[in-house]
Amino acid sequence: MLIPYDTSSSRESLKIRMSINFGHRMAEARELCALSQMQAAALLGYKTSSALCKIELGDYGTFNAPHIIPLAALTYQCSADYLLGLSGYPTRNVPEARQSQIQELLADCLAGEREAIRKMAAALDEVTSLVLLFEQKTADIAQTLIRFRKLNPEFEEMPNGAKLDRLIHELRQDAKRNAGKLSAVRETLNPPVAAHNTQ
Repeated sequence: MLIPYDTSSSRESLKIRMSINFGHRMAEARELCALSQMQAAALLGYKTSSALCKIELGDYGTFNAPHIIPLAALTYQCSADYLLGLSGYPTRNVPEARQSQIQELLADCLAGEREAIRKMAAALDEVTSLVLLFEQKTADIAQTLIRFRKLNPEFEEMPNGAKLDRLIHELRQDAKRNAGKLSAVRETLNPPVAAHNTQ
């Protein structure tokens, strides 16, 4: 794993990080080329693989082999930025590197969008459950009022009886209407949510 560079670090600290990152990327680049350490060492001008092994392990402690950068970039057909841990794209082709970078950025954006949609769907589910519960409660109240009126024929003549009847009826209609609207909203969101959940 690469160690992030920090411009506030001392020069010696930056050299150590560069040595470790360069070694890590040297090993990665060699493996991408399907070369053994011995094969790669010969291509890089080393008589044995021990020097290359030390570079890949970052054992030198400080980055003291700058001459190897252009040679390694040519041998492994990758960019120097990649070897130094400044870029995540091995290719030396600038348009290809930019395309890879854009694709990565788009993937990150889409991941954030999918997460936002999931959160919205979860919130909508919670609101739906509350609306349906309210709709059920208003239905229960309406049924209770019907039974109360049957048991109390004089209900219509009671003070505010007609008003209570009207208010409960309006409340019931509002609850049914809101439940219907919410159901329609859920239907429009369900296909994209399902599609995002499968990705």
